[in-house]
Amino acid sequence: MCICVINIEPNFTTDDEGYFIQDSSFLIPSSSKFLLGILNSKLMEFYAKKTCSLLRGGYYDYRYQYVELFPIAKPTKSIENTIVKLVNELLDLNKKLKQVGKLSDKGKKIQEQVKRINNEIDQKIYKLYGLTKEEIEIIEESVK
Repeated sequence: MCICVINIEPNFTTDDEGYFIQDSSFLIPSSSKFLLGILNSKLMEFYAKKTCSLLRGGYYDYRYQYVELFPIAKPTKSIENTIVKLVNELLDLNKKLKQVGKLSDKGKKIQEQVKRINNEIDQKIYKLYGLTKEEIEIIEESVK
């Protein structure tokens, strides 16, 4: 798993194709799809905005020293399996999106599916962390 250090939002990804990263990225030695789902969630985006350094242009510094402090909850097997399944769907959809292009009709439909699945993942993560409706509203409003 890797991420570019300077990002507007969480943009963690897996590298199944053997690409190398640049010096402006870092690797997390894990292939956990559950962890990938957590790190890219709105909850962790909210957390990053509160803990990572803010850079010029609205970018955040996602260096290892910040990311290693992200609170990763221990999931139940059911929630972990659900999040992994949804993350796998997202990865497949993103591969399809690369093939058809974002501006095509198919691409727009895929982007809608991606948005829906991301929302499902966020809802599972909110449940995992035991967040209240009010806390969820604060997070959702903060990361718009």
